[in-house]
Amino acid sequence: MLVTIFSESSGSVSSCNLPEDPDTFAFDIAVLVIDQGTMLDRIDYNVEQVVNQSREANVQLVKAEKAHKSARATKCIIFFVVAICIEVLLLMVKWG
Repeated sequence: MLVTIFSESSGSVSSCNLPEDPDTFAFDIAVLVIDQGTMLDRIDYNVEQVVNQSREANVQLVKAEKAHKSARATKCIIFFVVAICIEVLLLMVKWG
């Protein structure tokens, strides 16, 4: 059976052959619907994974930012301790 299909959006006409047996046609449609459902399930799963991984990435970024700030503070403290030690040595040399 030859079927002609008109697409309003593109304004084109196309033809396709449908199987003569309605059971075969129904089975083919059922297979296509199942395949589409499987694809949608995969898409949904992947979107959920992206959301979960994005949340975890945000947590890791916050931890990294805190560590970076902590390292900066530690460097400042070490700098000031070394500066005080140098000043004490200079005073000992001057008064010693």
